[in-house]
Amino acid sequence: MAGETLFVHFLGTAGALPTPNRNPSCVLVRRGSDTLLFDCGEGAQQQMMRLKTGFVVDAIFITHLHGDHIGGLVKDGKPVFPQAKLYIPSAELDAWKESPNVQALVAAYGERLVKFAPDEALPCGVQALPAYGHTPGHTLYLTDDKLIAGDIMHGIALQLEHPEYCARYDMDREAAIASRKSVLERVKQEGWTLFGMHFPTADGVKVK
Repeated sequence: MAGETLFVHFLGTAGALPTPNRNPSCVLVRRGSDTLLFDCGEGAQQQMMRLKTGFVVDAIFITHLHGDHIGGLVKDGKPVFPQAKLYIPSAELDAWKESPNVQALVAAYGERLVKFAPDEALPCGVQALPAYGHTPGHTLYLTDDKLIAGDIMHGIALQLEHPEYCARYDMDREAAIASRKSVLERVKQEGWTLFGMHFPTADGVKVK
């Protein structure tokens, strides 16, 4: 059906305050005729194979460049998704340009890697929302009424009530707190469903 959006999630582990480091860290979205991948952790390839979707990934959007969010993009120096365009926020890519893993990513995807500024239009109706602090260019993505929130929270059971609490992975804690509070307020106002890469459930969260 034209315009139909199918969400397939590979998020979360058991536990009251999950902080998984080795989960797939990705969200796969089928939007109309396009297949979109948001982040691509180390276990993403295996999870996608289990689905047996047969979809070719058209575009990949990266929230930030921590290894558990990009570890499934390159194998043996080659792009795992050679037909996809890879979208990375300029602020994030510039911050990690000396990282060997990021350099390998840039080399593998070449001209298919697209840097973008926060105000630039993205394909497939995806909207970028900067939420800096966890990393220098940490960025969220809105598609329809679903907000792909990356690592805005690691321990949602605690941080929903106390957004002033930071995981040790937040690089700029003051900025991370400000981003978290702002995002939670906007999600509440807009009625969006929030999806995080380290949430204990794949069903999304409504903030009240």
